[in-house]
Amino acid sequence: MIRLIKIYSLESLFITCIILIGILFFTYNNIFNSGWLYYQSPKSWFDEPINHYSIIHFLEYGIFSFIKWVTLKSVLLISFLWEILELCIPYEWARESWANKVFDVILNLLGFYGFRKIMKRR
Repeated sequence: MIRLIKIYSLESLFITCIILIGILFFTYNNIFNSGWLYYQSPKSWFDEPINHYSIIHFLEYGIFSFIKWVTLKSVLLISFLWEILELCIPYEWARESWANKVFDVILNLLGFYGFRKIMKRR
């Protein structure tokens, strides 16, 4: 029972920290006023739904699966927060199509779930 509480507490702490960092990051006026952080519309709707970054997404979320207290729910939350952040940062690599953003989230989930399934079989 104590172990279950510790795991739940770690996950809650992790998710809470991610949410708080996101809130602080997006509500801090100086970032918006400086011109560094602003909404950048994706290049297109369907251009390059899968690219070389998609492989990185799959593998890095597969690595997350080795951390016992990370759950599918936290992976989904982190994935969405990252894709939202990509809409606001001024780097060219972040300007992907909407289809690519959807596939990135799907590949994140597949990487996490697939690696977790493989680990359970051993």
